[in-house]
Amino acid sequence: MGNPAGAPTSAEAYFQAGCRILNEDGPSGWGAARTQFEQAASRSDSEMLWRIADACQWVPSLAAHWMSRAVLSENEANGIEVDPSTLCITGGENGDALSQHFRIAVESGDHDKAVEALTAAADNRLWAVLEDGQEIPDEDLIADSDLYSPNYVGLDPSVPLVWMDCKGAVMPYMARTVLRIVRQELQNAGIHQARLFTPRPSSPADGEPTC
Repeated sequence: MGNPAGAPTSAEAYFQAGCRILNEDGPSGWGAARTQFEQAASRSDSEMLWRIADACQWVPSLAAHWMSRAVLSENEANGIEVDPSTLCITGGENGDALSQHFRIAVESGDHDKAVEALTAAADNRLWAVLEDGQEIPDEDLIADSDLYSPNYVGLDPSVPLVWMDCKGAVMPYMARTVLRIVRQELQNAGIHQARLFTPRPSSPADGEPTC
């Protein structure tokens, strides 16, 4: 039995249909948009998941779900595991704003090498990631760009954990590049098996909701 006239037939068509619903139908159409995005995801690869996460970054009922799906797609079999909480998006309930948590901790068998890797990422690369996912390691070009980049990048070697001050902004493409940079630097340091995650705050006084 053929497809109804005008029905999407490819991952791209389903993706574009979902985006149109988000832009035209408002909250009443978010469920239908998710259905279209599920079809797009089932017909494509990891990059489609990131595209969907970016398209849904402002949608309370969809942003966290698709961000989690996208980060999970970065898992490496028998390699560097990415927890679904990594770079999580929270909020969106009772009128709360959505917020993304740019914090990545590393659990591995070599603490010192993990610190080495996160130090390299923090000092040399993470500050140069723009909101659209570009990595531009030129301070003058970063300063001249209209695109957002981290206000500050910090490191807690006791965990170890790297964090970025992004004012809570939701930026899936930046998150994708940040995640890949951390993974690359771990591999450069000789770590090929690890778990990446965004830890819960140690207490409510930390001022961050849990993922």
